Amino acid sequence: MLKSVALQDPADPQQGPSVLETAAQPVPADPQPGPSVLKTDALQDPADPQPGPSVLKPTTLQDLDDPQPNPLVFKPTALKDPTDFHIPDLKDETIPYQKLYEYKRLIGRGGNGSVYEGIRKSDNQKIAMKFIRKRATDKYIKIPGCADPVFAEVAINLLLKQPPLNPNIVYMWEWFEESKEYILILEYPHPCQSLRLFLENNRPRLNESQASDLMFQAVLAAKHCLDRGVFHCSIKPDNILVNTETMELTLIDFSGSRIVKSSGHTREHLGELAVSCNVICQSSVAI
Repeated sequence: MLKSVALQDPADPQQGPSVLETAAQPVPADPQPGPSVLKTDALQDPADPQPGPSVLKPTTLQDLDDPQPNPLVFKPTALKDPTDFHIPDLKDETIPYQKLYEYKRLIGRGGNGSVYEGIRKSDNQKIAMKFIRKRATDKYIKIPGCADPVFAEVAINLLLKQPPLNPNIVYMWEWFEESKEYILILEYPHPCQSLRLFLENNRPRLNESQASDLMFQAVLAAKHCLDRGVFHCSIKPDNILVNTETMELTLIDFSGSRIVKSSGHTREHLGELAVSCNVICQSSVAI
């Protein structure tokens, strides 16, 4: 087996190595491909210098028929800081991922990889570990800062980490390459549920304020992707997580994402966000 190497996003600040010399954990038995597991201002029409009543505002909306604040309302948080990832400076050292991270229970499995809940050994920080089996059909992308083309899903994640970061995106901390697979170390929001499960558990309906908050955050997540030159291509309730304590929404799974083309994209790609927003809207009270 080839030695695993953790590549570092050139834009991220470096830190000294933090490695615990413990026994290596075994690679998951034949991991099968599976589902992988922004806050910016609202866009304003330059021709309309005065914000109209329909312009989105980055504030929590309150249902006029509900004078008491509802606990299921998004609590705004600060933008993510790239230094929060604490990625060790591995330089030219070859350190197996098993010495830095330990995987636990299986979270999901599908066509693009297997995702496990895990911990960072240095501080027991919860993370998600995605195992992606190499294939002859894998695509590689040339991105700034990397001399050679990079595995497409890794390249997309590196592009998304260009600062300023956004709280509505689940980011990759680092990644490893081995002879037969890639291992991605990802943020693990918790406690959280998929948007689909969250809506099912909050029947019969969300109120207008809750739905507006979720829709606004979904738009910000999509805008961050586009600002970094990325089309997610699979924005849907199963690829959106909701923190059940803060109502913060995060977009996950960039396995099918594409680089934005100057020649344009199909209506199908441009309308993908509308699907999730429509699901949220249908689950809310009638406006």
